[in-house]
Amino acid sequence: MLDYKFYAVAMYLGISAFSFKRFREILLKALTYLSAATLIVWTLHTTLGIGTFGKSPAPTLEIFMDWGGRMASIYWEPGQYQIIMTFVLILFLDELRQIKLSNFIYYVKKFGIIILAMIVCRSTMAYISLMSILTLSFMFNKSAKRNKVLYVFMLIIAAALVLVLFGSDVVQRKIDPANLSRRSSLYIRMWDNIALWNMSQVSPLTGLGTGAEYVKYGRMFNDTTASNGWLAAAARYGWPFLFVIVWGMVRNLKRMKLGIPALIAFMPLLISQSNEHQLLYPIMYIYLYRFKDYS
Repeated sequence: MLDYKFYAVAMYLGISAFSFKRFREILLKALTYLSAATLIVWTLHTTLGIGTFGKSPAPTLEIFMDWGGRMASIYWEPGQYQIIMTFVLILFLDELRQIKLSNFIYYVKKFGIIILAMIVCRSTMAYISLMSILTLSFMFNKSAKRNKVLYVFMLIIAAALVLVLFGSDVVQRKIDPANLSRRSSLYIRMWDNIALWNMSQVSPLTGLGTGAEYVKYGRMFNDTTASNGWLAAAARYGWPFLFVIVWGMVRNLKRMKLGIPALIAFMPLLISQSNEHQLLYPIMYIYLYRFKDYS
């Protein structure tokens, strides 16, 4: 728990010293360089076997966690990597909604590497989050809304992209009834959701904490991985805590002036974090603390 206190203080000191737009550009550039390096190492690893240690997951040149060909960069597994990428892309919804044919190359250069990394990491939540981001970008496209024909065309493109991602092997394999068993990822995640919901009802105001009580009720309700960060937070700290977190994030999304209703812009963040057990990753504080200015 001490780590999370340091995260909270360090993120506050950093965020409060930067303007929103400068901070997001620096963060995007850093993530782009990291993802580009990871893509190169992933390609060498999967095609030539460079950096293979015979154990999975195994660090490959320290910047690629081998999850059977699924890319996780410096993070423990692909699900955590997609959270970072999703949370960064949402910061640029105001730019993404201005995409058009004349500036398409600019967007490919700026966001292409991260979007490619989201696809290569082969995380189901990454695909669902990316679907929602693309849908919002096209639905609220600033240029297309002035032209009804172009707007319909953009919606068709958005629908096609969503269908491609949803029809991918990554998503379909997880939801295929033929693959459903007690050991399948979908079964474990859904059971965790039910268990965490039941645990959150034991002490809905103050939560069970992170110690013996939480472990005790986790065993009682057969929670295995606590894989939903939102519900896990409600179970540990109570529903008022979770409502304050959500309220703070939506409030800051309004300050960012992304050109999309804050509650709708929050949806990809909700989706992205619904499959990992921790809620307060350092990147979460970008949406909780106030920047120096938002001009």
